[in-house]
Amino acid sequence: DMPLYVLTNTRGFYGAAAILYEGLLEQCVRKFPGDVFVIPSSVHETIIVAESEAPGREELGSMIEEINETQVEAEEVLSDRAYYYDRESGKLAL
Repeated sequence: DMPLYVLTNTRGFYGAAAILYEGLLEQCVRKFPGDVFVIPSSVHETIIVAESEAPGREELGSMIEEINETQVEAEEVLSDRAYYYDRESGKLAL
């Protein structure tokens, strides 16, 4: 039930790379009131969720691992971790 955005390209194919498009991640983050988690859910999309709406880091990590194991093809998994985007610094980190 947490509000989130799915970031991909117009084709929805290998769209996770859209976070590398200049200025796009910063533009998406402006839609949230604070810092966000960026979850590369597969090679095709990235999920962005507000830190304030997400479960704790451990629970979020467990959710990502479970989804990757049960819902995503092994060759399409990018990461079992959520990345943290700090609005003030503009940096993405583990």
